[in-house]
Parts: sequence; C-alpha cells; structure tokens
Amino acid sequence: MKVNSHRTMGKIGMALLLLGISTIGVYRTQAAPAPDNHSVLILDSTVTGGSNSLEADSAVSNGFTVVVVTNDEWLAMSTSDFASFQAIILGDPTCGVLSDIDAATSNRTTWAPAIKGNVVIIGTDPVFHDPSHPGAGVLINDGIKFVTSQKGKTGAYLDLSCYYDSDPVTDTVQVLDQFGSFSVTGVPCVSAVAIVASHPAIASLTAADLSGWECSVHETFITFPPGFIALAIAVDTHSPYIIAKGKGLVSGGSGCLDSGIAGLGLSRSYQIALQREATIINRAVARRDFNGARANCAVLGRRIAALVRMGLIDPTTADAIASCCSSL
Repeated sequence: MKVNSHRTMGKIGMALLLLGISTIGVYRTQAAPAPDNHSVLILDSTVTGGSNSLEADSAVSNGFTVVVVTNDEWLAMSTSDFASFQAIILGDPTCGVLSDIDAATSNRTTWAPAIKGNVVIIGTDPVFHDPSHPGAGVLINDGIKFVTSQKGKTGAYLDLSCYYDSDPVTDTVQVLDQFGSFSVTGVPCVSAVAIVASHPAIASLTAADLSGWECSVHETFITFPPGFIALAIAVDTHSPYIIAKGKGLVSGGSGCLDSGIAGLGLSRSYQIALQREATIINRAVARRDFNGARANCAVLGRRIAALVRMGLIDPTTADAIASCCSSL
C-alpha cells in the first residue's frame, strides 16, 4: 500500500530518501484502514502513474492523503477498511481495458457497501485527453471534490474509461451492480456533449469544455437505477455518459439553458417564466423524455421570440439560447 501525503517532506524525510526510504511513499505488506480521516483510496490498476496520477494529484491538491493499493492489497481489504476512507477512486488508466477493474469487480460485494456518500460515474477517458483538452482535468477535479465533500461518508469516483467503447451491444456493468442495475453501450467517437443538470460534480464545466475531444464519449448509459441522475449526455445519441447521485445534485438546473437565461438581465417576472420552462426541459432530458423536452423547447422558443420582438433580447442571444435545445 502506497501513501502519498500532501504534507511537505522535512529534513528527516530527505535523509530517509537518501537511504532509499521515502516518507511520502510508505509501502505496507498488507491492506490496512486509512492512515487518517482525510484519505482517499485509489486502485492502482485503474490509473496511470499511481501516486503521481492525475486523480492522485487532484486529491492531494484538495488536501487529501492518497493511498494507492495493488490488486492484491485491494482484495485483502474489508468493508470497514474501505469505509475508513473519505472516497474510493477507480480512475482512468488512459483509455484502459475491462480487465483493469478485475479486482474491483471481484470484491464489489465488499467495497460497495462502504459507499454512503456522493457517487459520480463517468463514461469517458479524461486522462487520455489531458492536457490537450483542459476540461478533462477539470472533470477529474470536480468529480473528486464532489465525492469527497460529505464528511464522514465514503464517496466513490468511478470512471468506466474505454472499457465498453468497442462493444456496440448493451452490456451489464458488473462492477456497479451492488448499487443497482446499470447497462451501457459503446458509441462511435462522439464529439458534442450537452450538460443537462445542476451539479457540483461538474460545477466548473461547460458543454464546450466537455465537447470537441474527438472521442468525448466512450460509453453511454442505457439504464441506471433510481437515485442517479444524468449530468451530461452525448448529443448524437441523446444518452447520458456522466451520471451521479448525492447531496447537492439538482436535475434540470444550471446547465446550458439556465446559464444562457441567467445572463439575460430581464425583469424578475420574465426571468422566472423563462427559468421555469428551462427547468421543465432539463428535467425531461434527465429522465430521457426527449419528446417532452422538445415540446417544452417549443414553448420556450415562443416566449423568447416574443421578448425579441419587444426588444428585450437581441436575436444573437436568442439564437444562443435556442442552440441549447437544438441538440435534443
């Protein structure tokens, strides 16, 4: 088990390092509970670079101690061991293969019961796309901040990487089945993404940040259990690829439509009317009722057109808001 702390190494640590012993990387022969009350656990086979991975760097930058374990160490852990961590991270091993999560799948009945906090599940490979697409790193950081945000409750950051991207059929996601029934399908290289909910899990991101990666999405969810909501969808298939559950999530909040409407600066009555329609649309998208979303988009469009005629909204801004609906 390797522990990577954010604390600065002192002179004693440097002396030990010269002797070949690192105070930052502490190797243990068997699995153990978290070393403190602000630690996260990473399964080494699911990241690139172990304690120097992007996921580990993100956790350290947010003030957490990072413990990286091998498959054998992971399999030796008990539910109480997992529950002693603030979060469990199954990251992106740079567009990995399904066998990278064999250990997590094998003992899912042990670690999954420890998850009582926020959960985010991602159907793409942000590590592969960082740093050429800065939104990739932000996605990792926002997700890890979200799953570690409930003090005393173990969260989970679960990245499906490229595990199902070459499989066009619907697959059951075995590693997740302790949380309910999940099925995904691999998709062609989808570039355009839409955000459909208000959520701390991707709080710093826009649709533009998540789009244009060439392959922005690798697998989309066909089914997922109640309690989870869609955060972002692949525009081509209208299917979610980032989903989450937990404190602070609001289906149908400050996504594409809300961001556009919030910047209009209209009087309160007009603003509330438009926001109400946006909320209805985003909630319909989150439950995958695209026909209902399109019908309400038409209503919103008529309201905006009326405001353009009144000179309260300029046509360019109106077109930008309308583009949020054009992908549905």
